[in-house]
Amino acid sequence: MTDTKTAILDCGERLSRTRGFDGFSYADIASEIGIRKASIHHHFPTKAALALALIKRYSDRVLASCEAIDDTYRDGKLRLKAFVNLYRDASSKGDCLCLCVAFGLAPESLNEAVKASVRLYRANVRLWIETALEQESVEQSNDDLDMTAASILALLEGAQLSARTEQSVDGFNAAVQMFERRLA
Repeated sequence: MTDTKTAILDCGERLSRTRGFDGFSYADIASEIGIRKASIHHHFPTKAALALALIKRYSDRVLASCEAIDDTYRDGKLRLKAFVNLYRDASSKGDCLCLCVAFGLAPESLNEAVKASVRLYRANVRLWIETALEQESVEQSNDDLDMTAASILALLEGAQLSARTEQSVDGFNAAVQMFERRLA
């Protein structure tokens, strides 16, 4: 049985990724997991505190997945293919967004600490993409690594939005098709 804090985080992440951070309240979480709102406030006094915990946990999980990709593949193209699949899987069936994309849809609802955590997550992911691009099997000028990594991340985030709009992973697949061909 998961503990209450983990159940709150799991529910908060799912609701953030499917409804957006503004699309749910502590009452929604309490109702879904069968606890009182006071129990949520005990663990996360504010919604900002919940958001910080969510982005930390999500960032740790994604970066651990990136490490696993590194351990599995030595080739930069294969690493990037696996990374695309990570974002594809995060789209579910087109009904879900990466947590950072979900948070990015309503930045005015986030405090500076949460925004900074989202920026740090994105910087870490871009750095990981740059490292994959540096692999000798990926033709790339070192001068363009940062811009290319930023473009790839934007492509994957936009592909998730396409999937969400179409309510189908087909939207994601169509958006990344040209990039995946480049990796073939």
